[in-house]
Order: sequence, then C-alpha cells, then structure tokens
Amino acid sequence: MPGVKEELKKTYGWDVNFERAKHLLEENDGAGNTFKATAKPVLIGTAVVGATTMTFSIIMSLTRGLTTDLDKLSMLHPPFLLGLIMGGAVIYWFTGASTQAVSTGAYRAVEFIKRNIKLESSEKASLADSKKVVEICTQYAQKGMFNIFLTIFFSTLAFACLEPFFFIGYLISIALFGLYQAIFMANAGGAWDNAKKLVEVDLKEKGTELHAATVVGDTVGDPSRTRRPSR
Repeated sequence: MPGVKEELKKTYGWDVNFERAKHLLEENDGAGNTFKATAKPVLIGTAVVGATTMTFSIIMSLTRGLTTDLDKLSMLHPPFLLGLIMGGAVIYWFTGASTQAVSTGAYRAVEFIKRNIKLESSEKASLADSKKVVEICTQYAQKGMFNIFLTIFFSTLAFACLEPFFFIGYLISIALFGLYQAIFMANAGGAWDNAKKLVEVDLKEKGTELHAATVVGDTVGDPSRTRRPSR
C-alpha cells in the first residue's frame, strides 16, 4: 500500500520495518513446519495403536483366544500372505490417488487463473476471482478424497466377507505400511518446505536457481504433508 509507512508513523508514531517483519514471519513459518512434522507422527501413532488393538481383538475372536487355527496366521497360509500384500498395495494406491486429487485441483486452479486473471498486470486480482481459486482447490480435493474413502470402505467390507484370515493379513499390513508411509510423508513434506525457508531466511538467496529448486520441492512437499495415509 503506497504511503502506509508514513500513515502509520503519523497515526500511531510507529517506525515500521516491513522487511524485518517479513523475515521474522518466514522464520516462524519454518518453526511451524517443524512443529507439524514432529507432532503428526504422534497422532499417526495413536491411530495405529487403535487399529492394532482392533485387529488383535478380531484375531482373538477368530482363533477362540489363540487356541485354534493358529497355523493360518502364517506366511505359509496363502490367504494371509495375499492379505499382507493387498494391505501394502492399498496404502500406496491411497498415497498416489490422494496426491493426484490435490494435483488435479491445482491444475484446474492454474487453468482458471490463466483464463481470468492477468498476471502481468499491476492490478490485484478481484476478491471474487481469489475466492473462486480457493473454491476450485477445495472442491477437487474433497471430491477426490470422498471417492478414495468410498473405495477403501467398500473394499475393506468385501475383504472381510471374502476370507477371515485374508482380512486379518490385510489389516495388519495396512497398519504397518500406513504407519511408516504416513511418518515418511509428514517428515519429508516438512523437510522439503523448510528447505525453501532455509534458502530464503538463512542463506538469503531468494530469486536464485537454488531458490527455484527449493520452490519445486515445496510444491512436492505440500500434498505430501496434506494427504497422509493415516487419514
């Protein structure tokens, strides 16, 4: 805003330093990224504890208190082994599909911006256009996640009806693969994001090729931190 420094000085008697303020905000944003990356594994772990407890209760029920059919809880039992493979496959499908949902929304937003907002102009985008961009991203992300939820929900019901020990293998695998994949994505996303903060705040190389590379990493890190298998 032109003349805002003078206006603040006149009205409140403040000598403002916007560059310093922006630097501090960037540092705080980096601290927030680190906090999220360390807090999410705690939430992920609690979800896995709940899933593990539920799975063990099903095992106790099927084996009548670990007294029968224990040989079917083995890698040598084909349905159990196939369940282990299927659980891991579902986790990685979930990861790719959820990331794709975010990416599709981003592409649609870019298309809208190219059609309706003149980026080379000095004029700010209208409030309606800005809200439309946010609406597009939200809409596509929600649609994508809803479809993914339906797929996993009904496939899990189908697996439960297919073969009980296939289902047990599936639940064990989805908990294990989901735990490590979720922690990996949360931490990797935070690291990619903070790499950009490091270049901007500590190295002060904004606008360089190194900064451009970290912007790409930040773009990759955003859906990684946003869409995790624990969800």
